[in-house]
Amino acid sequence: MAAPRKVGVWLRPALSERSLRAQAIGRKNYMFLGSDRGGRTPAKLYSLLASCKRHHVDPYAYLKDILERLPAHPADRLGEFLPNAWIAANPDARRRVAS
Repeated sequence: MAAPRKVGVWLRPALSERSLRAQAIGRKNYMFLGSDRGGRTPAKLYSLLASCKRHHVDPYAYLKDILERLPAHPADRLGEFLPNAWIAANPDARRRVAS
């Protein structure tokens, strides 16, 4: 009977460390925000930018379009402004990903 083959999982620590770098750098900078409310604003912006990055959306085009359309947009259709729904309606704003 042959010995079972070992199946390994290839870990890429550099990739995961690089993805957490912004949070680690930000953690030190956030000490100087002044208040909890002051810390919530950048947290919301970083969350929005991370969502754009995950869906390959150009953040500048996304924010520009959203901020222009938001005042006249019906409240019951705000789901159209989520990055995954927005990129489906604006495929020309897809961010190029390095190969």
